[in-house]
Amino acid sequence: MNYVKIIKNLVRIFILKLRHQTFFMENLMECQKTIKGIENKLSIQQIYDKIDKNYTDIDGYCFYKYPLANGIQNYLPDIVIIAKNYGFLIIESLECKIEEIQEINEDGWLIYGELIDHPIDLLDDYEYAIKKPYESYRFLRNKLNINKSIILPNINEKSFEKKFPKEYEKNKAFYIFDDYLNLDFNDYWQNIVQYDEHNWISIKSITQGVDIFTDHKSKLKLEKSNIKGDAIKSIQKEMKLLDNEQFSIAIKDISCPHRIRGLAGTGKTIVLAQKAANHHRRYPKHKILYTFNTQSLYDQVFNLVLDFYKSKTDKEPNWENLKILHSWGGRYKEGVYYRACVQNELKPLSYGDDNNFNNVCNQLLDQDLKEEYDLVLMDEAQDFPKSFYKLIYKLTKTPKRIVWAYDELQSLENIEIPDTGELFGFDEHGKKLVDLNKLSEEHKEDTDLILKKSYRNPLDILMLAHSIGLGIYNKDGIVQMIDKKNIWESIGYEIVKGDLIFNQDTKIKRLPENSPNLIQKFYTGSSELFESKSFEDREEEINWIAESIERDIEENKMEPNHILVISFGNKNFKDYSTELQNQLYNKNILSLIPGISTTKDQFIKKDFVTISTVSKAKGNEAFKVYIMNFDNLYTSIDEVVKRNQAFISISRAKGWCILTGIGNNMERAVNEIKKTKEEIPYFKFPFPDMKEIKRKLSNEEYQQRVKELKKTKSNINEILNVDSDIIQKLTEDEKKALIKKLTGE
Repeated sequence: MNYVKIIKNLVRIFILKLRHQTFFMENLMECQKTIKGIENKLSIQQIYDKIDKNYTDIDGYCFYKYPLANGIQNYLPDIVIIAKNYGFLIIESLECKIEEIQEINEDGWLIYGELIDHPIDLLDDYEYAIKKPYESYRFLRNKLNINKSIILPNINEKSFEKKFPKEYEKNKAFYIFDDYLNLDFNDYWQNIVQYDEHNWISIKSITQGVDIFTDHKSKLKLEKSNIKGDAIKSIQKEMKLLDNEQFSIAIKDISCPHRIRGLAGTGKTIVLAQKAANHHRRYPKHKILYTFNTQSLYDQVFNLVLDFYKSKTDKEPNWENLKILHSWGGRYKEGVYYRACVQNELKPLSYGDDNNFNNVCNQLLDQDLKEEYDLVLMDEAQDFPKSFYKLIYKLTKTPKRIVWAYDELQSLENIEIPDTGELFGFDEHGKKLVDLNKLSEEHKEDTDLILKKSYRNPLDILMLAHSIGLGIYNKDGIVQMIDKKNIWESIGYEIVKGDLIFNQDTKIKRLPENSPNLIQKFYTGSSELFESKSFEDREEEINWIAESIERDIEENKMEPNHILVISFGNKNFKDYSTELQNQLYNKNILSLIPGISTTKDQFIKKDFVTISTVSKAKGNEAFKVYIMNFDNLYTSIDEVVKRNQAFISISRAKGWCILTGIGNNMERAVNEIKKTKEEIPYFKFPFPDMKEIKRKLSNEEYQQRVKELKKTKSNINEILNVDSDIIQKLTEDEKKALIKKLTGE
């Protein structure tokens, strides 16, 4: 084992982590192999690996075969580099030998009787195409500085000059010969330019296909303000930019099943939407399905996919080949289940007591179904029954490009992520149809992708959501608990004190790099991120919320659609929501109530405040969230359900969260909220007795550990089965003891 190499890699990873501790502080050179095939060109593989390993301190991107530009049919250069302190560089490699090139003229290169386009002409064409999306913005015109290099790795410079003197003299600045591996990064650039911070953010935005501009004339402005509405404009722009982790997943070509997971707000929906747009651009004839559980996500998903697609093409997607469908659907709104029935000439079942979604999918699985989709993207995957996964598998063509995005601890209901065998099923030999570990080994890539940074919620709000959701400061005792150190770490926390042992003082810290706080970056006003208020009666509570929303809009210049009111508890929801809607209307503020004043599909509408139940709010978000009737936290027999609903409600807030209610129960909630605020960024509590706890939480990190342990045991067993005199003398009990010692159990 090469311990020196391992130590070097660990040091490099540590340095990278330090540099990534601030949001967009410094995006180091991110090398992206967006499609397979780089191994087919040794020279490109070597150049790519050299950049990936040796130039990590450069701020920028290095792409292999990524379609940054449109209008060039069937041509993508091998490598495109975009770097803050260098400019743009396009690299193409021709791995032919000097004797194979018969002629070079204005028409192209003649290689063994076949005429190919002149490589410099191809790069010129690509330069012209790549400039379009950037130079449509006035402030970037004539600032791109695009460099071009042709690598001839099997040709000596002198032999090329001797055989093709005119070509050498005319274009020698573009050619790099067989000494290419001796070159430094700087040697590839004919001209270098350095972009200021505003232009660099703009270039990154266009590269990612993210629109953060007001128009094509003005330079991008990200300014601080003590007015919430003005600060939100800057926050919205910076939130749209993807970090390296998100962007890498979004643009990667998919050739087998993948899972994406992370806390709510880590950008899974954005990643899936860009993946849908990218795949549709690259493979326009492929049938793509984007599906989800919450109907009110329709508009959000549709607009994201449309924006990502149009950012590169200025055209609409072919919606016949790119389907955005709710999981069930019906006669008036097509969904995955309904479409599968129609496509296979089967009668769709309606919702009923015996026809829940799990049952209808199971019944459909008994049929011989046509494979329709080349790529399926499953959002909110934690909410789907296992039968729906199996249905998706049957509807997807080989090689089963299925990507499912899983919210870890979104609602605190999902104790464990089910094994992929349970989800997709097994073949006739009992092997998993989808085995992520096996696929990872076969494809030499990670098929289980984790997003750790939560951008939606400021640190304080996410901690409040976890605190109330778990009941950490509940006077009657903790309701739910995570009892594994690695699980706390996987969701962005650090155990500062304690070993998660009963009655031991425990101190857990939320790491700031895992909750980049854009609110505090751009908002300079005095409003706290979360507040709680108790009132005498419901009328007083509703009056105060209406007046506060009026101040949000009039004084703080917030757009109404940036405000969400969640009624905590469905009892009397229609009465309370209608009363609030009337009060807002009297103040000339429009509002919508999904499923009552509008369709179930519509959750957000420009110039409208949204008033919602907890269940309809799931999957949605707003900059300011009011949670009314929060005194209902303690009124249910099943306290776990209420705690989960509290987590969902609070974690909808991208900026500010106000919790209101009435009576003694609200006073009790105020005390929990106050205690949480006092301890941020820590949770401090005596660790509970896990035997008495109402729910013990776990997640896939633990499951992954179990899998790794099984694999380790399997490897040890193989060793113990070797025909050796020493091993043969061991008893079965001694072997078991040895396995325990080696695995650390």
